[in-house]
Parts: sequence; structure tokens; C-alpha cells
Amino acid sequence: MIQTLLVDDEPMALSNLKYILKSFPAFNVAGACAVPEDALEFCANHEVDVVFMDIEMPRIKGMELMAKMREIRPALVVVFVTAYRDYAIRAFETNAQDYLLKPITMERMAITARKVEQQLQLLRSAAKHSSERGNANDYIFGKNAGSTYLLSPEEILYFTTESKNVVAVTPNGVYILQHSLSYLESRLPKQLFFRCHTAYIVNLKKIEYIAPRFRNAYSIKIVGITKTVPVSRTFAKNLKQRVSTMDIMMSLDRDDPI
Repeated sequence: MIQTLLVDDEPMALSNLKYILKSFPAFNVAGACAVPEDALEFCANHEVDVVFMDIEMPRIKGMELMAKMREIRPALVVVFVTAYRDYAIRAFETNAQDYLLKPITMERMAITARKVEQQLQLLRSAAKHSSERGNANDYIFGKNAGSTYLLSPEEILYFTTESKNVVAVTPNGVYILQHSLSYLESRLPKQLFFRCHTAYIVNLKKIEYIAPRFRNAYSIKIVGITKTVPVSRTFAKNLKQRVSTMDIMMSLDRDDPI
């Protein structure tokens, strides 16, 4: 069964969603919340695979609520249900699985149901595969070309932002993530990753060398790629301390003020 949560500040909209989903036996409506804060609490205390949620809600908008819920459940599948067309592009940029316009028809919900089932099947298959190789919690969910992958932190070169998305850059491609850089920074292994800039987190084991730029700022050359990653003055001193015990070539004067 697909454990499903419904979130909408309009009681009639919740009733309509419940009624429609009764025609899709794979979906078990485990909860229905008219208050966004209640949805967060439910998500923290119950198993939830997919959430159908409105966008325009009081206090917490749907986009913000999605981000907060994914802090709790990283693999959560999200479907927006709204009367507004204007948010569609942003919704898909933030990895929403689908975007339903009210009023919802059975035919349109059938398309969404198939998408959700396929996505969950992929996620569960990937999680099973990764658990056979190690701890599934050590992996990061990333999306590329419509498919979801489990990425091993060791293979990631660096994290950054592109077109309002947080992405993981690997030798095999770029993967869109569901989390903020601050969230990743707080959960990635500290011995492996370093926040070198407000927009970058770098894998220390993938650094080829570090070179000075200007005004006590630096750039990082990543192994195997031509792109360099900036190091801001704010993070430069801590970076020097981190690499001092590692086999990384850093072009710094001993009297450098950082």
C-alpha cells in the first residue's frame, strides 16, 4: 500500500481528494490535514510515501511545506493540487512528481497515480539494491533525466546550486537533489565534505590542488574536471586547517593572513 497524506486548507478539497483516491486501491489515505503544521507533525510520526498538497495555504505555503517535509522524509513523493497554473514550472524545478489543477478528473488522477507508483517502485528498488551493498541511509537521492538514483557520497565531486536547484556533481553527471545546501552540510560526513562557499560543498578527497585567487580567496581544482570551485574568504581559514593534515597541494604563503 502507498501511504498517502492529503494537505489542503479547504475541507471540501480534502473530501474531493479522498473520494477520488478511493478509486485507486493502491493508495491508502493515512491522513488528511487542513493545517500545514499538522501535516508536518503527521509526517514526523507516521509512515508517508506520497503527499498531495495545495500550494496557496495560510502561514506555510506548499513549496515551503514540501521542503520542511523532505527534511523529515528525504524520499517523499510530492504531488501539488492547486487552482493556480502559475507555480507549475517552480514545482517541477523542486522535484515535484506531478502538478494537478483543480477540479481533478478521474482520468487525470489515473495518470498521476501511475507516475507515483512508478517513482516509488524505482525508489524502493534502488533502496533495496543499496541496502545489499551497505547502509541505505548513507546514500543520497538524486534525479537525472526523470529517473531517481541513489548516490554514494564518496562518488560526489561537489554540491552546488544551478537554476534554483541544489545539485550533486559526479563524474557521471549532474543530479538534482531535494535538499538545501545547509541541510546537506549538517548531515554529510564532516571528515569527507567541506563547505567552502555559500554556494558550494566540496568533497575533500576529490581536491587536486588549491590555488590563490585574490583578496585572500582561493579556488579548488577538482580531480578529473576542468571546472574550479571557489573558496570564499569566510571559509578559507578553516579550509587551510582541514587540508594541513591531508595530501593536498595548497599554494599558500606561510605568512598568509588567513
